[in-house]
Amino acid sequence: MSVGFTWDGAPLAGEAGGSLAAALHAAGIRVLGRSWRCSRPRGLYCLAGACDGCQVLADGVATTACMTPLRDGVRVEPYRSLVPLPADPPALGGYEEIEVDVLVVGAGEAGLRAAAVAEGRVLVVERDREPGGWLLADPDGRARIEPLVAAAGAEVRTSATFIGRFADGLCGVVSAAGLMAVRAARVEAHAGSDECGLAFPGNDLPGILLAAGAQRLLVRDGVPAGRRVVIAAVDGEGRQIAGLLRAAGSDVQVVPAGAVTAAHGDEVLEAVTADGGTLACDALLLAVGRRAARVP
Repeated sequence: MSVGFTWDGAPLAGEAGGSLAAALHAAGIRVLGRSWRCSRPRGLYCLAGACDGCQVLADGVATTACMTPLRDGVRVEPYRSLVPLPADPPALGGYEEIEVDVLVVGAGEAGLRAAAVAEGRVLVVERDREPGGWLLADPDGRARIEPLVAAAGAEVRTSATFIGRFADGLCGVVSAAGLMAVRAARVEAHAGSDECGLAFPGNDLPGILLAAGAQRLLVRDGVPAGRRVVIAAVDGEGRQIAGLLRAAGSDVQVVPAGAVTAAHGDEVLEAVTADGGTLACDALLLAVGRRAARVP
């Protein structure tokens, strides 16, 4: 179902239940804000809530667009380094204290399997808007998520970010509903992995995305990263997203990651230099491996 929202005052429409990031990208919006120091354009990058590239203002509140579901009538604006305080600030959320035997951080496949074998009262918290983790980037992954959730038999809270465990053993979890203080006998962290990036001139231009994030955008929300796509890959990475993008109608070229030496464009990506030649493109995907995600 399509719902209406605004971007910097202009009316747009997007799919209800999808992310703000997907709705903005599908509408052709690439520059979502500016860096605080050099005022460089910022846009989608990891699509996993691990960076600040897609930070925007939603009804005056700073939020990460890839982690935020689109809702009807929301007023979305670019994030700027100096954000004026709203005249009528939104009310702060509530406060809740709960006690559990096991707190599982991360509702990907590993986290859900850990919850299934844990004993006692189990709470699973996930910063994304639904459970599944990287399974959400797999064309066959969604069919595996529901049985995992059912087998876990635990309370799963989504759009809930674990912020740390403190000296007295109390854990903090924050969400749109407010702050939750969780006292857990045991904490298990299954935060999965984050993708690695590449360093080269212009590597922060909107239009440069991490490959698995772009795959989540396509598989989960049906939005291709671009129509002329270059994939910088190592060790056979990027094959699946290349095939999926080609099936979606995108023109895709895969090059060795080490061949990419620069990205070009004034506000958004327009071309990359690879092996000394220039390739015109509107998206560059970095498929260069992953590293274990850090948990506070």
